[in-house]
Amino acid sequence: MKQKRYNQEFKQTVVELYRSGTPVNQLSSEYLLQTDSCEHT
Repeated sequence: MKQKRYNQEFKQTVVELYRSGTPVNQLSSEYLLQTDSCEHT
């Protein structure tokens, strides 16, 4: 399966949301991410 590539701005946005307390499951559903992708940031 081909790996998705996200630009730096997108990654930074997701990381900032995560650090501000947004739950991983909410981020994954809103941004169509796999939960294991979120946990490696």
